[in-house]
Formats: sequence, C-alpha cells, structure tokens
Amino acid sequence: MTTEPQNLATASAAIAASDIRLVATDMDGTLTSAGEFTPALLPAFESPRRCNLDVLIVTGRSAG
Repeated sequence: MTTEPQNLATASAAIAASDIRLVATDMDGTLTSAGEFTPALLPAFESPRRCNLDVLIVTGRSAG
C-alpha cells in the first residue's frame, strides 16, 4: 500500500494511540517522483514524529 506524503499526517493521527512505534517505507517509487524526493516529503515526516513515531526509509536496491 502506498501512502502519499500529504496523507501521512492523517495516518499518523489514526495510529498515535496504538502500539505502533515505527513506520518503515520503501523509498524508490514510493517516496520519490522521477527518482527524487519531493519538496513536501520532509515536512510530511514532522507529523509522525509529533506522535512519537519513528520513520525509517528503506530500499531493496544495492548501494553499488
């Protein structure tokens, strides 16, 4: 399931009272547009942090 950055605030509010402490999301094609992060991405991560949720960006691609 893909979550657009503007919907991250809504998702964060819904799970703030739950046992979830970490949100891990794929980077490539999920958080990027044309291979780059969008200007709205980093501010969108502020909402989960205010709810004490850590955000982990992951990728399955190799570093080389």
